[in-house]
Amino acid sequence: MPLSATPGSFDGDKPAASFSSVYSQSFNVWDGTKLANQWDYNGFDATNISNNSLNFTWGGSWTWSIILRSKSVYAAPYVFTTQFGYAYSRNSGGIVIRVSPSKDGEPNALQEPADSNDDYSFNRTGIAFYSNVARTAVVIQFTGSGTVSNTPFTRFEVPIPAGQPNLFASGGQRLRIEDFGTTIYTYYNDLPLARIDLGGLIGSQYTSGTVYNSTMQTLGTFSSREIELSGKVAVAQRVANLQLYNA
Repeated sequence: MPLSATPGSFDGDKPAASFSSVYSQSFNVWDGTKLANQWDYNGFDATNISNNSLNFTWGGSWTWSIILRSKSVYAAPYVFTTQFGYAYSRNSGGIVIRVSPSKDGEPNALQEPADSNDDYSFNRTGIAFYSNVARTAVVIQFTGSGTVSNTPFTRFEVPIPAGQPNLFASGGQRLRIEDFGTTIYTYYNDLPLARIDLGGLIGSQYTSGTVYNSTMQTLGTFSSREIELSGKVAVAQRVANLQLYNA
């Protein structure tokens, strides 16, 4: 889809906000108590810590160490910052926001693919952020109502900011997501990455929206998708050897 120019600033309209509570955990050591206070998970223990990161293992179900899902439901505004990357060649894992706690198949819907024809896909709930196969962009994925491998989706590839390492580089990269409700601002290594403007609110779900790059060129629009008004946040993979350094 060709880009179209849109006037305006990437984040000049972002409201000022202060936050009453902050969770932060670095994974250079194992702290199971702290992890359990923030996340629902299975399969993770001290053996998953190496190279200053929490290492997700290959697998195809909730019983493997492949999913961290927040215990809390987050309503805007909030900021979700992670430093993560991939150890090997697979990209089917990443960050997810606006996760529905009542999605059919949860929590496996976080790792199950929307598309049975794409071996590199993952996730069929919320808004997912992960590397493209070429390692040149961050994929932003929106999904609708469906079953595993048969869920409608819309994906946008947002180029990584010039001069920045990709998500397969050693040490991972920093992705910051600032969710202000109808607008979501995303930053890659603290540089503007993409802006998402949501619309079509029906009940407790947004159904449409527009995605812009860092210079406010329109990457495209989407409709007939399900995006919760508020939801959980997660880090998940299918088969990606994802490494989470902090969150």
